[in-house]
Amino acid sequence: MATCFLNNVYCCYLPAHCSHGLQPLDNGVFNAVKAAYQKELGKLASLTDSTPLDKVNFIKAYSKARQIGMTSKNILSGWRITGNWPISRSKALRHPEIQADRVEVTPEPTPYLGSDDTPRLAAKFMILVRINLPALEGDIP
Repeated sequence: MATCFLNNVYCCYLPAHCSHGLQPLDNGVFNAVKAAYQKELGKLASLTDSTPLDKVNFIKAYSKARQIGMTSKNILSGWRITGNWPISRSKALRHPEIQADRVEVTPEPTPYLGSDDTPRLAAKFMILVRINLPALEGDIP
């Protein structure tokens, strides 16, 4: 820690179980490397149909993907997206996995109206429409 302090290096600790949302490499660099690696594998697959991915081909493909994905632009972007630098607590708190679970609201079932329940007065009809309108709105094309 003393060496870090003397060299203006600041250690950041991420809260437990939140690293996937706050980790700059997960949110920037690794996605770019993964996409570039898949593109390189696609190029290898197009050359021959049955080429297994041996160690040599893996190293070549990963090396190219790493050069494409591990750029200073992607690294800085990862820090900015997560809100770690410049510090933005609101970005971190808006992460979907940190938000509270949303409660699904199910509409009340529409009461069945038989032929005996047919309203005879317009006022009773309007009451039934107002009660059942929210449930009916989803059925109207």
